[in-house]
Amino acid sequence: MIICGAILFQVSFICAAPTNKERVIVLHGIARSSDSMETLAEFLGEQSYEVLNIDYPSTDHAMRALVDIVQHKINVTQQDPAQKIHFVGYSMGSLIVRGILFKYRPYNLGRVVMLGPPNNGSEVADFFKNFFLYKQIYG
Repeated sequence: MIICGAILFQVSFICAAPTNKERVIVLHGIARSSDSMETLAEFLGEQSYEVLNIDYPSTDHAMRALVDIVQHKINVTQQDPAQKIHFVGYSMGSLIVRGILFKYRPYNLGRVVMLGPPNNGSEVADFFKNFFLYKQIYG
């Protein structure tokens, strides 16, 4: 009986310690930087995830170009193609996640979390879009 218990302990220990960490891609919102998602990224890292908190020029390019820019950053840092990938996007970051899933959907996709995605656009953006200062800040 004691030998059986020791074997079960070893098996459960091996199963609980994977050789590669699951990866979480974290994407910030418009006119923000990866610094705005740093607290979340640190928390996920403490939970044993490999975290890639991506900074991207949210106001400098069209959405399609941003999807490609972010995907390139994911590709150049990806060490293990079999590693499970999760996404967390805030606001515009959620829209980029959608673009990545549409154009580059990874076969090893895990979970997707969207925080405050502007599903139907933004009434505030619609209101201010023709103001000079708004165009200077948000493109």
